[in-house]
Amino acid sequence: PNPTSNFVRLNSETLIVKLSIHNQIGQELDCISDLPSKSLKIDLSQFPSGMLYFQIQTKNGITRKSVHKI
Repeated sequence: PNPTSNFVRLNSETLIVKLSIHNQIGQELDCISDLPSKSLKIDLSQFPSGMLYFQIQTKNGITRKSVHKI
């Protein structure tokens, strides 16, 4: 996983229709929907340090990515 402290950019070849952010124990910390975009800049400053998991939904399916928030 890539370490970051504030921002992360998510890019997709297809439109991102929903993004959910989860902590290490699976709790959903945030969910953003109805955002048809291929690129998102996410501000992580409001989330606690540790591993964060992104569930990215596009019309082609769901992708999961992780980042280490420092």
